[in-house]
Amino acid sequence: MTGVMTIFSFLIGVAAAFFVTCALYILTRPDRTHFQTVLGRIFVVWALLSVKDLVLAFPGMYRQPVLDVVFLIDGWSVATFTVFLMEIVRPGWTDVTKLLLVLLPFWANTVVYFVWPAGRHGIILVYTWMLVAFALAILAVGFVTTRRHIKYVRANFSNIDNIDVLWLRQVFFFFIAGQLLWLGVSFASNPAADCCYYVVTLAMWMMVLRYGYNFRPIVMQPVEPVDESEAEPRQYSFAGQVERVIKEESLYLNPNLTLMDVAKRVGTNRTYMSEYFSRVLQDTFYDYINRLRLENMSLPTMREHPEFTLEHVAQISGFNSMSTFRRAFTKHTGRSPGQWRRERLAGCDE
Repeated sequence: MTGVMTIFSFLIGVAAAFFVTCALYILTRPDRTHFQTVLGRIFVVWALLSVKDLVLAFPGMYRQPVLDVVFLIDGWSVATFTVFLMEIVRPGWTDVTKLLLVLLPFWANTVVYFVWPAGRHGIILVYTWMLVAFALAILAVGFVTTRRHIKYVRANFSNIDNIDVLWLRQVFFFFIAGQLLWLGVSFASNPAADCCYYVVTLAMWMMVLRYGYNFRPIVMQPVEPVDESEAEPRQYSFAGQVERVIKEESLYLNPNLTLMDVAKRVGTNRTYMSEYFSRVLQDTFYDYINRLRLENMSLPTMREHPEFTLEHVAQISGFNSMSTFRRAFTKHTGRSPGQWRRERLAGCDE
């Protein structure tokens, strides 16, 4: 047990140092957004929660009464997941009132636990089921809103770097694993299980730091009204004009081109334009623009100028990052840019 407790104490120290470093790294950033400020404060909370666990490393402290108190305080961390998720899908959601409402049931259970010693066992059970219900609610809301957000981003933007939330699916996986481990630890009272929980938790927040450091939340605009009296199939007055304008004016080379830009250019609204892409062109705006970038600029340039670097090709084609360029290229050709170039050069040499 001594060896396991040593590892447990080490991981607590690592976690505390990690969260403090992350908080300083983000909160001292001069150009941080509101979301990043909130994320930095969440790291501060987790640093305090980690330091609190150091009490368990002292001799004689890893026992059930102390573990119950730690369990109650750890439950407050669920509020950080709520705030984190809501700030992604609804920027600016967090305020003092909402935060207090989220924390109220956790604080209430903690207070009742201390003022009613005879009912502590029952309080822990109620608290546990409340946490399970809260976590399931977070996941349900998270999956629904994330799916909606991903669809919205791809329907409205050609550059989704730093605004896409596809990475949240991986975070949800670690969240589920972490919560299951945490519940298991709470009932098993095993330092080895605690160590596993810390490893999973650190992995999850490392992923959050990786994607959240440059993440820029967007406000999803409401759907504009559509004339329901129009007969089906809907007739679009700008049919054909959209494709022509985008190609002839090389709008696809604008790395920050949006659906609204195109809608304004042809004199319609975002709703009709979005319908046109999905119903007529049967493609998302994001995929359509990236395909034009590849077909009209990237691939011809790579054929005519094999000496150009892939970074240069991506830049002149309207891609804001190499990662987006590689994903789009691989999806379109079935091969990575480097592989496509090597195969072409090998074919020319034969």
